[in-house]
Amino acid sequence: MAAIYMGYTATIAGYSTATMGVLAVFLAPLIATLATKIDPRPMVFTGVLWLGLWTLFRSQADMSMTFSQISLPMLFQGIGMPLFFVPLTGIALGCVLEREMDSAAGLMNFIRTLSGAFATSMVNTSWENQTRYVHAELAGLTDREAVATHNMLNDGMSMDTVRGSIE
Repeated sequence: MAAIYMGYTATIAGYSTATMGVLAVFLAPLIATLATKIDPRPMVFTGVLWLGLWTLFRSQADMSMTFSQISLPMLFQGIGMPLFFVPLTGIALGCVLEREMDSAAGLMNFIRTLSGAFATSMVNTSWENQTRYVHAELAGLTDREAVATHNMLNDGMSMDTVRGSIE
């Protein structure tokens, strides 16, 4: 949604967020090898911590950010993706019998995708509700004394038109 307000096309918005996958693609095989040699649980913790810290950093974003100010933090946040997902998959599938591996991997991917979609839906719903609330609050502050409303009504505008122009 922010990309619309920033004047980005869908392609440019995609490019700015796709940078998250660049380092992840190159690091995933290295992390997979490392996860077989050391305990993967600290790697999962480090991945979650890394993702959380970069998300906190990105929470300071505003609409005046440039393409690089959006894409560079996403690039570095991408380091946390394989640090989290690769060892977590190894941990989850480590206790599954060989004959059940295909089903377990499919189920894990399904649950991960479903959880991501559910979380995205919850965040977007919350965002939209807050946007409506803040818009209503700001609209109420726009003409608190009703001076503008009174002037527009005196100029011959209908009440619906006045409300539409103030909001």
